[in-house]
Formats: sequence, C-alpha cells, structure tokens
Amino acid sequence: MTDSGMLRLKEDVVVEQLFSFLYMELPKYFQASGEKHDFWEFVYVDKGEVVLITDRGSNRLSQGDMIFYSPNEYHTGYAVNGTAPNLIIMSFVCHSPAVDYFRGKVLHLEQTEQELLYELISEGKVAFDPPVGHPKMMVPQRKEGSLFGSEQMIKNMLEMLLIRLIRKGSAGTGKTRPESALLAIRNEDLFERIALYLKDNVRNNLSFEQICSEFAIGSTILKNLFKSRTNSGVMEYYSKLKLEYAKRQIRENMYSITEIADQLGYSSVHYFSKHFKKATGFAPTEYARMIASKTSRKKAPQSVLVHGGDPLQSV
Repeated sequence: MTDSGMLRLKEDVVVEQLFSFLYMELPKYFQASGEKHDFWEFVYVDKGEVVLITDRGSNRLSQGDMIFYSPNEYHTGYAVNGTAPNLIIMSFVCHSPAVDYFRGKVLHLEQTEQELLYELISEGKVAFDPPVGHPKMMVPQRKEGSLFGSEQMIKNMLEMLLIRLIRKGSAGTGKTRPESALLAIRNEDLFERIALYLKDNVRNNLSFEQICSEFAIGSTILKNLFKSRTNSGVMEYYSKLKLEYAKRQIRENMYSITEIADQLGYSSVHYFSKHFKKATGFAPTEYARMIASKTSRKKAPQSVLVHGGDPLQSV
C-alpha cells in the first residue's frame, strides 16, 4: 500500500512474452521434431489423439487434455490411432513462481476452461496477420488495424487461464454447480444431446425443422439455446461440423475430394469446393497440399508479446 492509501494490485501470474500461438490441423502421420527451449509451452488437444514425450516419460492425450512443458524440458510427439489431431500450442515467458505448479502436469480442462481457451483463439484470429488457425501462421505478427486492446486481451486471458488451472489444482476439486442452476443444467444437457445428434448425422442433410421435430422443441428455444452456447445458429453450427469432418478426412487421406463431397451430401464436388473455399480461404486441394507439408513441426523465427513497453517485437 502506498502513502496515499491506494492499494497496488498484486499480480501472481504475469505473462511477459508470447513466442507462439498456434491452432494446428495436422495429418494422421504427424511426427513432431524433438526440441527444447527456455520458456513455457502448453499443448491442448482439441481433436484426435496424440502421444507426447518429455524428459519425464510419455503421455497419451485425447480431446480436452493439456500438457505443459517447463523451460528447457525436451519434448516431442506424434499422432496415434489413425487420427488427424487438432492442437492448440502456446509458448510464453513467465517468471512468476506460481507457474512452477505446471511442471510435469497433464490436465483435463472443464467446459469453462475450454471456453476461455476458445476465446483466446477467437482473439488471436483478429489480433494477428496471418490469424491464429491459418495454415501459414507460424509466429504472431501484429495485424494493422486490429481491434483495440486485442494483444492485451490475449495476455490477460492467458493469465486468467493459468490462474484458474492453479486454483482448481489447489482446491483439489472439479467444477461445482449451484443449486439455483437447475435450469441451466437441463439446457446444457439438451444442448449436448442436440450437438451429439448433429455430429452423428454430419453425413446427412438435416433441416432446421427436422432438428426441432427430433427433440420436440420450438424454433425459438432451439435458436436461443445455440445462440447462448455457441454464439451462432444451429445450422451454422451444423455447417461447421461438416467442414471439420471434411478437413479431417482430407488430413487422414483415405478418400478423394469427390468421395468426401459425396459423403457429406453435396450435390457436386464443385459446390463442395466452393463452400470449402468460402469457409477456409483455400480450395480442398490447396488445403491438402499445405497439410501434407506439415509432417513435422518446424521451428520458426520467433516473435514475442511483451509485458510493458512495445507489446510486440522481434527477437
């Protein structure tokens, strides 16, 4: 506390620099080249299954799992079970003693933590050029005209995610739900059942009316349910599932583009290609070529998000 009586807020976790921020869609034969570096890194499995190996041993991770690599810890890994994994990778400098909690840690994220991670991804898509998730994005580069405060939002949300994970570990408990949240629980259960139904029928062509009929709910309830959970409409969500299915099939390289279009119920491969390019910026064949070039993770020049001073600078 200062002489004026004002309280200087304590910062238990401070992220000083950001070296990488990747959303990687990888082929089923992905093999990472081994590396180590003098900063922290985490890998989150968004889809698929991987084996990740460190000085401490090997770990098999699936959707929702996250592993931390401490500074100077050797690590490598590869895809398993014939799956084409999607990984979120963030590497950063943080000298706060509290982050020692993550040494050797493999965690499973709850829904609220996953949502915060996805918010980070969304912010990365508007903060950098190329955006996070773009196949050509290797290191963060500032985007001219990006949203006000976007880099600070990334820093703050990353710190918040780390704090939440440390709190949960310290408490030794999982997610709790207040008794007054009964309706929210019911809605969450309904959303999960509908989302699973859409996933199971990704190779069909469901209509909005069919979904309402299947779950005996009105159109307004269905619209509001998906708006509150995904900030999108149910048919937009369904379309994204189809796109993810197509991208996974391309990465697993078992079917031709024409066969994938047919599996998803498109009237022609031309219409499928047009929809795919509109959603991703790449034709399916271009996407396949870029994915094929990612048989191993390559080390790239590094950029950093700095705490204080100029937010982004090259090193």
